[in-house]
Amino acid sequence: MRILFTALICLFISFSFFGQSPGCTDMQACNYNPDATDDDGLCEYPEDGYDCLGNCIIDIDCSGICGGNSFIDDCEECNATSIVSAGLSYPVSLTDQCEIYPISPMYVISVTAVIGATSLATSDAWIYLQDASGTTLGSVHANPSNYQNTSVTVDFEIPIYVSQLQLCSWWNPASLISFEFTGAEGCVSDPGCTVPTASNYDQEATEDDGSCTFNNSCNVDGIEVVTSNYAYSPTDLSVEVGTLVTWSNTDGYHNVNGEINTLTGESFGNPEVFFIDPVSGDETGVCIGSHEFNVAGIYSYDCSIGNHAEQGMVATITVGTGGCMDEGSLNYNEAAEFDDGSCEYTINGCTDMQACNYNPDATDDDGLCEYPEDGYDCLGNCIIDIDCSGICGGNSFIDDCEECNATSIVSAGLSYPVSLTDQCEIYPISPMYVISVTAVIGATSLATSDAWIYLQDASGTTLGSVHANPSNYQNTSVTVDFEIPIYVSQLQLCSWWNPASLISLELTGAEGCVIDPGCTDMQACNYNQEANLNDDSCVYDGDDCDDGSEFTENDTYTTDCECLGDEIETCEDGIQNQDETGVDCGGAFCDACPPPPCYGTFVTLTLYDQYSDGGGTVSVNGEDFLVNTGTNTNPTSATYCVDLSTCIEVVYASNDNWPLENSWEITDATTDELLASGGNASAIFGDCILGCTDMQACNYNQEANFNDDSCVYADDACDDGNEFTEND
Repeated sequence: MRILFTALICLFISFSFFGQSPGCTDMQACNYNPDATDDDGLCEYPEDGYDCLGNCIIDIDCSGICGGNSFIDDCEECNATSIVSAGLSYPVSLTDQCEIYPISPMYVISVTAVIGATSLATSDAWIYLQDASGTTLGSVHANPSNYQNTSVTVDFEIPIYVSQLQLCSWWNPASLISFEFTGAEGCVSDPGCTVPTASNYDQEATEDDGSCTFNNSCNVDGIEVVTSNYAYSPTDLSVEVGTLVTWSNTDGYHNVNGEINTLTGESFGNPEVFFIDPVSGDETGVCIGSHEFNVAGIYSYDCSIGNHAEQGMVATITVGTGGCMDEGSLNYNEAAEFDDGSCEYTINGCTDMQACNYNPDATDDDGLCEYPEDGYDCLGNCIIDIDCSGICGGNSFIDDCEECNATSIVSAGLSYPVSLTDQCEIYPISPMYVISVTAVIGATSLATSDAWIYLQDASGTTLGSVHANPSNYQNTSVTVDFEIPIYVSQLQLCSWWNPASLISLELTGAEGCVIDPGCTDMQACNYNQEANLNDDSCVYDGDDCDDGSEFTENDTYTTDCECLGDEIETCEDGIQNQDETGVDCGGAFCDACPPPPCYGTFVTLTLYDQYSDGGGTVSVNGEDFLVNTGTNTNPTSATYCVDLSTCIEVVYASNDNWPLENSWEITDATTDELLASGGNASAIFGDCILGCTDMQACNYNQEANFNDDSCVYADDACDDGNEFTEND
């Protein structure tokens, strides 16, 4: 080992001695050694753009970055650049149509595009970078082929301001895969008037060129007050702190006095004093002067010339935002610029306006509000109906015999539970006036029932009803109130879909007295033992009457109150003229008359009934035709003569509980053309013009020949569609 070390030292000494010295031999390196004869590979170099002492030897940009690409825009502002996407939906097709794509305007110093070929053929692809006018400021070019992508980067020595791209491919279509800008939005210089209140304000301008003019006689950027004989306009003005107010005189000789109140001789006490000497005005307006208000508060001023102030030439200016500036108040306003005396403080009391002890000054509710009893006001007055028993809100009522009846709750007297089915059984009850009814109805299965309780008079007319849809073996309680008492004699219990069960039924009401008018004379043939009021309707055996037949005479009542007469044996033509001139027909002893001539069109009305049991009436132009035993395969029909140049109404009316079984149609009796049809419903046919036919209505339509119920009248309620109006 010692021998090896010694040899190495000797070798080194021999190399040095004979001119062999290691080191950095690159003169461009920071550690270049001019004495080195053998490069040791340890040369050191400065960073790009810097020398070996760390000094920047290239351009320093406006951000102070050596070799940076920040730039100064038109507005003399420094803009740091970044890489942004063009914001397109890639890939974008490039064709010889040269489509234009607007982008967010920006300064561009570099652009990188990846363009791909869409076939084996070579494309001549161009991306033109343009300003808003379409002028091309720069471009990117590539010739991709064989389905390959080509990446192209283009740098610009001077930033270009780009607003749109035009994408083209001349030989064959290509595809823009991605597109990135290096740049910044920056500011584009556009000289002009930049003051928004100026008459020549240019919203596109970015640099004020001092050209602004203003629509006031002082030609300044301010709010104008116009003076005339004995008036400032506006009289009360509100402005922000720092606002310049100008005064223009259009008539007379006036000044602006914000120092001493001309009417009182005392100081106005304004936040700051202002005074402008008088000038004479003319109709074009002469500038009196202007004042900039920099202290918030309310300013008063007048015209101190002559008796102008006495004539009402006074005004105010509110500067800034007024409000309560006391932090301990309820309405402290941190945005207030002066205290306007509006501070509010806590007052305990009742804050409910509906309470009897409401305190309009209270700010905090103390929970001690007092309210009247239901139906009474705070003075103990009844504010709802007092019944005939003198009870406020009571439900006693006057019956037909003018007697007052106090109500009570009574059971219907049925043996519960009572089954409700589609047989609709009728249950008589003790007749009574009813003002309310409560029923508990239960489902007898999982299925839903459509249960109804009809409250009827003795004739079977339904006066009111109770409805429920119980299901799943559950009970449903239903209460129905009636504004006017109904006189109930029987109940009809039904359930249409599935059976149900009436668990209980309670009626609130009273028996009362019911007037039953009629003949109370036992000697009369129409004596009514149920009547309790004689209505002068009594008739007796032998009294004259009219049996309604034109073919009888000497009509009188029999002991059974039947009106009978002696038959007149005559043949007459439908007119009782005694001498029977002309052609006789249609009488009791004559042949039937031929049908009258038709000057319109014969139409056939055909009526159908699904189960052959009738039940409806169809009327054409007021002439009724009954649905009887006709069926869908063997219908009944009738023929009418109608004028199809008019509007003809077809009215359907049901005579039973199954109108869905009925239908009808009207056809041309000659051509069988279908003119109208319907189920259990009415319709119209012919030449119909729908509209309002009432000449008293404000939307009367003189062309209409069929009223569609659209009439509206003066003072009718309506909606003008404006949420800020009422009582339309």
